[in-house]
Amino acid sequence: MHFTHEALMTEALQRLGPTEVCRYRDCIHTWADNYRGLRWPEDTPTYLVRSYPLLLREQRDATRLGA
Repeated sequence: MHFTHEALMTEALQRLGPTEVCRYRDCIHTWADNYRGLRWPEDTPTYLVRSYPLLLREQRDATRLGA
């Protein structure tokens, strides 16, 4: 998940643990993959257009970012 404030990530890690945070992040990747497969239609959720690329950049996921 993309966190705009480091405190939110710290809190999520403390409450959920790194495994759960990764699991939720993987769900977001799957969600994005579905829209990518549809060639980013007009009804693509705003998060995937604006914030998801920031998450990918933070993760240094050049493969997904390029796709």
